[in-house]
Amino acid sequence: MSNISKKAVIYTRSARHDANADAKMERQIDELIKAATADGYTDITVMETRTPSGKPQYDQLIKEIEAGNYGAIYVYDLTRIARDASKARRLLNTVDKTGTELRIATLPGLSEATEPARSIMLDMLLMLSERDVLDGSKRTRQGIAAKRGGYRVEKAGA
Repeated sequence: MSNISKKAVIYTRSARHDANADAKMERQIDELIKAATADGYTDITVMETRTPSGKPQYDQLIKEIEAGNYGAIYVYDLTRIARDASKARRLLNTVDKTGTELRIATLPGLSEATEPARSIMLDMLLMLSERDVLDGSKRTRQGIAAKRGGYRVEKAGA
């Protein structure tokens, strides 16, 4: 095992910054450190962001992977990479191009899938995740408008 292949990075992202979100992120980091250690990684870096976009840290992560600085990247959930499917695809393409392992805690069997099958599964999951985010944003806007009296639903047959 080369020195680089002994190095892993844990990437976490949280859009909120409160005690509950902080505790959740810490639990996820602990779980990912245990997983990376169990997989034989001895040099583990934690890269975390607590901003909605996480852009500076995400861009740094891409650069680090492109440079071949890590043998694996660990994330808790696919949505922790990015909520936007095209942005997440950028990371997945970089991982594939460099041969970096991608470990997603909530999708443990994914690492054993063949590259084409893994790619198809990830694309489908990313599209569903992005759709869920867009639907959630729409529901939030509707809820705010309803509280302000600007959103009305007509009853059928009225």
